[in-house]
Amino acid sequence: MERLETTDLFRAGSLLCLGARLGEVRRNKGQVTFCLQGDELTDRDQDYRLGRTRIEPLQFRQTLNLLRDMIFRGGHHGN
Repeated sequence: MERLETTDLFRAGSLLCLGARLGEVRRNKGQVTFCLQGDELTDRDQDYRLGRTRIEPLQFRQTLNLLRDMIFRGGHHGN
């Protein structure tokens, strides 16, 4: 299982839509870091960076809303 950390909300949301799991959300001096886990995470991340990622818009919106709730309301992700 691969691991990846990012402060990019859209990157985290995209990777979650592609099957990654959210391990934890860390806050430090106003910055939020998303810690993701999953199989083939490096390949999926490379596809994201190269603009080759295709995800469902509604799923992406719901995932971003979940992440924003975790950031602004201090929510926690439960597996």
